[in-house]
Amino acid sequence: MPKAPGCTDPPTVGRHKPKNLWLLSFITRGLSNNISELGVCEKEYSLDIILIHEPFLKPKSRVACKIRNNVHLGTDRRDILGGGTALYYKRSLYCCPIDKHPLTDLEAAVCRLAMTEHGTLIIAPVYLSPTKKLLQSDLESLFSLEDIVILFADFNSKNVKWKCITTNKNGRKLSSLVGKIEFDVLSLLTPTRFPGNNQHRPDILGIALVKGVALRLGGIETLQCLNSDHRLMLLKLDRLMTGDRPNPVKTIRN
Repeated sequence: MPKAPGCTDPPTVGRHKPKNLWLLSFITRGLSNNISELGVCEKEYSLDIILIHEPFLKPKSRVACKIRNNVHLGTDRRDILGGGTALYYKRSLYCCPIDKHPLTDLEAAVCRLAMTEHGTLIIAPVYLSPTKKLLQSDLESLFSLEDIVILFADFNSKNVKWKCITTNKNGRKLSSLVGKIEFDVLSLLTPTRFPGNNQHRPDILGIALVKGVALRLGGIETLQCLNSDHRLMLLKLDRLMTGDRPNPVKTIRN
């Protein structure tokens, strides 16, 4: 595995480089209330990596938010309420946390994963507060970490192009950056959030930004296995088979 700033190569004994990858993204708005159910979900679906948005964690609460046989990364918020990101990856994976360049408005917990028959991936949950602007420099900083990047995003960036009800300012900005930075937007066709208030319509908040990924899309779906108004987003990526197209992941582009 290539060396990265702040990344100590994990020991090779007992570690493996997967050929397929199961990723779960969850906008939790309070991880402490969901950690037990999330642990059950991790075991049931044999998840490789779990990406959390808005865990609302403080340093002292990290101890209570462990998942067995998983390494926990997070961007703790010491002085600000809400927000933040967290990431869990199987301890058996050939994976490690890495440092990133400072970000202005985005928050991200980043790991580097080596796979079999595929290049090394950068994987991160990314959060943008609804009060912040989406900056091109922040996205460029994350995509510059490696040639192959998967970002699960809670950007509060809505756009009808990825099946949101409306388009907001950050959604227009994100759409304009697709061609400039050369990434793709991967979205579900069904809502990821079902508000408790009947006056608000279900909508899509969680999306994925991918760049350079040469894996086959095995499936993308929502799960309702936690007590939350947000659905979990499950992404299954499989290795390319003989005859598969080089870039098989179906995405939305300008």
